[in-house]
Amino acid sequence: MGGQASAEQIADVELLVIEDDVGDVLLVQRALLSEGLHDWSVTVASTLRRAKQLLSLKRYDLILLDANLPDATQPRTLDEVLLHAGETPVVMLTGANDPEEGREIVRRGAQDWMPKQDLQPPLLRRVLQHTLERQRLRLLERQMNQADKLSSLGKLAAGVAHEINNPAAFVLMNQEVGLGLVNDLRLKLRERPDCQELLSLLEELLTDNREGLTLIRSMVSDLSGFARMERDEAEQIELNALIQQVCNLASRTLRRRAKLTLSLVPLPPIIANRDRLTQLLLNLLTNAAHAVPADAPHSNHITIRTTFEDDVISIFVEDSGVGIHPRDLPHIFEPFFTTKPSGEGTGLGMTLVAETARQHRGHVEVESQLGEGTCIRVVIPRDTGLKEAPPAPAVRPYDPEPVRHLLRSISDKPLG
Repeated sequence: MGGQASAEQIADVELLVIEDDVGDVLLVQRALLSEGLHDWSVTVASTLRRAKQLLSLKRYDLILLDANLPDATQPRTLDEVLLHAGETPVVMLTGANDPEEGREIVRRGAQDWMPKQDLQPPLLRRVLQHTLERQRLRLLERQMNQADKLSSLGKLAAGVAHEINNPAAFVLMNQEVGLGLVNDLRLKLRERPDCQELLSLLEELLTDNREGLTLIRSMVSDLSGFARMERDEAEQIELNALIQQVCNLASRTLRRRAKLTLSLVPLPPIIANRDRLTQLLLNLLTNAAHAVPADAPHSNHITIRTTFEDDVISIFVEDSGVGIHPRDLPHIFEPFFTTKPSGEGTGLGMTLVAETARQHRGHVEVESQLGEGTCIRVVIPRDTGLKEAPPAPAVRPYDPEPVRHLLRSISDKPLG
């Protein structure tokens, strides 16, 4: 590919150079300038420790890594950087032109490698830009695969959600009855310690079953959401009023976990799907509540704020919780991906959030730092592209007189 065309195609790149040799750093910077990549932003870390600090603070588009640093040598340098880099591709610089070493570097997870003696501007540009191209193709392929998954989920939900939910509700009801009977038996057999132990075991089993069934119903509900995504009707909505209603719905859970603050600016009404947006807000509030420690409600904070600029509405949900690890950030919108402990989430909540934003011509952005919290921004344009459903036809009031007249006419006729 031509240098100038490639530079125009891949612009505004954030490059992290992890290199302790000042001469090599200057060579990389001069190479970028000489190849026309003036808008590439270069950040330099001279130690592995500093590199890990930078990677914990922000995400980069590309990493150029020296094999040996003052505080680490290969293979530890590559393994540590890959652990903190998440989806960011890594190109490694080595001191020797050894193809076998290069193959091992790629096998360990680097996208590419370069011998330092070959560190010339044209070759460096080609390697870096080809690495970015491959990464973007992989991300595009992942997005297409995710779209296929969502389509399959919608078809699955439409076909089996009802069949799963009804028997699950029936069994769940029986579980509640069973737990009630256990309590009755415990009172009647309170003089029998051997029976009490068996009843405790039975109660534990029934409780576990109830929690499992509740999780199944929650997953079915989320799956049903995919089936309804394109069918639900849209209406004119006041977003601030909807946010306040959702906060009231979630207030009991939120009060036990954190202090909730609302900062809402005046917003124009939008044509939107009320049920979808309600679920989106509930999912974000629930995630924020689960992200903060459960035993410090007075020191935990959750904030919802809105902005309106250039015909774009933004809803921010911020928490002071544990944050999301950089390696998990690229996956949080994938179906069934969850960072919650087993049994505490279906892994569909953030997928539904992203799909709801997409349905309204919007998108979702996530910023998070470990130990400091997470900020999720839902962006929705004023023109969502949805059409307000026409009002339902007026139902004529029931008039019983024609029926009465028919009954009188029948009763007046002689029998036989």
